[in-house]
Amino acid sequence: MALEDLAAKGPLKPEGIRGLDEVGYDEYLKGEDITVTDGLKMMPPKVGTRFVKDDNHYRTGWILDEGITK
Repeated sequence: MALEDLAAKGPLKPEGIRGLDEVGYDEYLKGEDITVTDGLKMMPPKVGTRFVKDDNHYRTGWILDEGITK
């Protein structure tokens, strides 16, 4: 199951920003939220060329090409 999630929605976000919507990051950063700041610093490197939105905001959404994930 974990490999399927990885292929479908990308790697997990760091724990500090897991579950947070990317749109709201600026508000957290304005408030100097250290958890979000540290979480953004620990983001995994961007991989792949496709993006799939994760409605639960637990994964980055960066996925590899379809041929590789199959």
